[in-house]
Amino acid sequence: MEQIEKWLEQKLPHGDAILFCIVVFYFALRLFFFATSIAPGIAPDETDHTKLIVLYSQYDGFSLPESRATAEIDLVTHRPNLYFWLMGKLLFFNFFSLPTLLFLRLLHVLMSILTLMISFRLFRLLTNDKLISLLGVIVLTNIPMYSFLGAFVTYDNLLGLLAASSFYFLFKFLKTHKAKDLFALIITSLLGTLTKFPFLLLLIIFMLIGVLDWIKNKKQYSDLLSPKKWKLTPKNGAALALIAGLLYLNASFYLMNIVRYQRILPRCDQVLPFEQCMQKKNFHIDTMLGDRAKKIPPASFLKMHGYVGPWIKRIEKTILGIFGHKVMLKTSKDLLAYNILLLVFLLFFLRHFRFQDPWINYSILSVLLYGWVLFYHVSYKIFYLNSGYVEANLQGRYLFPVITPIVFLFASFMLAVKKKALKVILFLIVSFVFILGDLPYFLKHADKSWYMKDWRETEKSVQLSS
Repeated sequence: MEQIEKWLEQKLPHGDAILFCIVVFYFALRLFFFATSIAPGIAPDETDHTKLIVLYSQYDGFSLPESRATAEIDLVTHRPNLYFWLMGKLLFFNFFSLPTLLFLRLLHVLMSILTLMISFRLFRLLTNDKLISLLGVIVLTNIPMYSFLGAFVTYDNLLGLLAASSFYFLFKFLKTHKAKDLFALIITSLLGTLTKFPFLLLLIIFMLIGVLDWIKNKKQYSDLLSPKKWKLTPKNGAALALIAGLLYLNASFYLMNIVRYQRILPRCDQVLPFEQCMQKKNFHIDTMLGDRAKKIPPASFLKMHGYVGPWIKRIEKTILGIFGHKVMLKTSKDLLAYNILLLVFLLFFLRHFRFQDPWINYSILSVLLYGWVLFYHVSYKIFYLNSGYVEANLQGRYLFPVITPIVFLFASFMLAVKKKALKVILFLIVSFVFILGDLPYFLKHADKSWYMKDWRETEKSVQLSS
């Protein structure tokens, strides 16, 4: 095995770059296949998101008002809306008159490929081990829900791009302590909070990590904040102006909501009459579930510790399967290989974890804090206790804002062994399991109802004329 490695290093000095290009090419082909072949309305919220984007393309302002066209869609005012505004403006570049949904899907394919490239740069920033970086992108691009979602019209793709970018600039700043990296981190984070409000939690995590790093490296921060080293160059001035504008836009949403409604995001019935809110699908469903939950005796609800098991199983199934308006979830038998790998990961983590590596520590902190808030404050307190259903609104894609540190940790500890031969074997096994469980699994189990019948009917099927 060592002789093979030496031969590869001699014959393929840039082997990691070649393998990465192969990963990107295969990922792009899958996304293009999904974007051009899958029927509309299967991916989560794709129909509503497409309608909103078209409405934004016809509206000159930044915030779309409520109207008859949005009657059945979630509350569109008092919400972060950068994604819908941006995609609406990009529709003007559909010079070849492609079907609107197809054009938007192709934009999301490009966005997902860009996210992959930034994720790879993040992995290379955090580790000198090229095999870990390669395994990271292979695992990331063969997580079934992640690769499937990447081809469809959803703000989760822009959120994922900004989350990966923010993690990259966070760790780069922690290494360099340069103002340009700090500016980039602030800008991508503020763009993230304008895309979807869960990014606020990431922003808080970044600030906490910054405080911990400041305690450890006060000298670098003193140099960074020193007036002697500050120069108001055109680039710095532009960055500060952009940050000021993004802060204003964030305040116009979140601060105004807190002042007016005492909530970061107001309920629909705080903004609109209750009868009008009941026309909106999600509000109607939540209201019905809430009424049901009130009739359930408190003693019948699971305690928090009893909710952990079902939560983990559901998260695993909806990440390693496909969960939208159609589902393709793996059976326990199908998940066996994944579970074995997770067990090996846990054993290696316990064996090889050391506190000396700050990048591992900060990645773990990010995942634990985000995961805890998602588990307890969102899934348990908001969804479960207000519905009575264990699986109410419980989807693994809600962890995707921290998917890059999750994958980095997984790849790092799976390949933490010292023997090169064993490391290569583990690399091949993990890659095989994830690749086989993604597109090949989908092609084997998808029936005709998953596929597009006629692109000419697309505009009607997603109700773009509403």
